[in-house]
Amino acid sequence: MDLAVAGLLDKEIGPQLGVSENTLRTYWTRIRAKLGQTSKAGLIATYVSVRAAAERSTEPVDPDWEIDLTTQIWRRRSDRPLPGLVDLPGEAPLDEIFRFVHPDDVPPMRDLIRSVADSDLSEFTFRARAVTPEGIQDISAFVVVVRAESGRPMKLLGRRSPVRDLRPTTIHDIEVGHWERDLRTLDFVGDAAFCRIFDVPEDSPNLREAAFARFHPDELELTRNFVSDAVAEGKTWRRSTHRLLARDGGYRWIVPDMRIEYDADGNAVRAFGTCMGFN
Repeated sequence: MDLAVAGLLDKEIGPQLGVSENTLRTYWTRIRAKLGQTSKAGLIATYVSVRAAAERSTEPVDPDWEIDLTTQIWRRRSDRPLPGLVDLPGEAPLDEIFRFVHPDDVPPMRDLIRSVADSDLSEFTFRARAVTPEGIQDISAFVVVVRAESGRPMKLLGRRSPVRDLRPTTIHDIEVGHWERDLRTLDFVGDAAFCRIFDVPEDSPNLREAAFARFHPDELELTRNFVSDAVAEGKTWRRSTHRLLARDGGYRWIVPDMRIEYDADGNAVRAFGTCMGFN
């Protein structure tokens, strides 16, 4: 039916399906017998109508975003603002989206997406916390699962739900510090909030190394190369999530957000940004 709707003739449809024209005519006869249609044109019109109705029933009206489950790519589908995701381009790898989500909420979100493949779930809602330079925002969405005829999930279509701002109740757990590094002289500076987040003295003779000493050992190699890797890739922006060791032996989460400036010759001259610390 899809090939017929696309305008192919029987002599073209047969080779596509790997059957002879005689076999194809048998197929048409059986379809008419089951559906009561007497002409191919009537069959095509009915098929188009039913398929359009099915697509309307499985796709939310005007979705805000979609996730391609095959490529693991997230894409915008509307121009409406998406709280917590304002810095994102129109398309990004799903892992990049998770960098905007509170670290404690990432594992259950991944599990939820994986569970779609092992269930007959057709729609669901989720709620999570987005980490922004201004604080934590509560985000939620209604999501529809789009499946192939085999039942395999192909993509998720989501529409944002009303957002409840959690900043008044969580601001005491959030602090945003600012930092800057001259990539020519390698001078590094951080403000008082940056020093409080990393729990290092403001008058540290080497503030950058003092901050590195606070990272969880599993994070140290990645964070040391945070700027150099971005420059090597020609990036102008990068965000990540890391753990800091706390004085009591535990750890806390931080989210560095970095911008890189280049001169007219394409040389990286300055890295700067924010660092959000929260419990």
